[in-house]
Amino acid sequence: MELGAYRRLFGAPTQLGPTLASLQLGEPARVDAELTATLGSLGLEIETDADPTAVYAARLTANDATSSERLVEAVHAMWGSGDVRERTTEDGPERHAYWIDPAAGRRASLFTCTYAFAELEVGLFVTPEAFLDAAWRGPWAFPIWALRREIGELRAFLGLRADHRSAESIWWNGPGVGLGTGVTSRFSCAHFAACRSSSASG
Repeated sequence: MELGAYRRLFGAPTQLGPTLASLQLGEPARVDAELTATLGSLGLEIETDADPTAVYAARLTANDATSSERLVEAVHAMWGSGDVRERTTEDGPERHAYWIDPAAGRRASLFTCTYAFAELEVGLFVTPEAFLDAAWRGPWAFPIWALRREIGELRAFLGLRADHRSAESIWWNGPGVGLGTGVTSRFSCAHFAACRSSSASG
């Protein structure tokens, strides 16, 4: 496959390109059969971290050496070399390249090594200050205001983002906090259990 097909996966640094136009971070997931087939023809697979309300991160993983090489070439052609960090492990050298767009709240990382194919991850993020801002009830902030409040208030605030594991706790995902340190990050917000359930007394 020509390199141009891989380049069309990307826009400006941390931005997705026309081939991935149906997949917008911060909006509901739209990874359909057509997109999966298109990426498959490039030797790529896609995964997303999402809930019913939004996609927080997307990962492209190469299936073979050729697609891995083309993916890396396309990323470097469109985004430059990024902030590179390298290390040597028992399995061989590893290389991480990072890009960040603070104004858009987006970050990306490209992982390459000698024992696996390339993986690119693009996702949303919030700063630690915004995440812990008790006065901000925005969708990505940690709801400090909910401590010691009825759990029903937190359920109502989260809406479809909430994953109700039990009557006493709620789990949810969201953009990662800060820049992250590696591609193993799933860019998930902290999980939070309300300190008081709606059935608690006094």
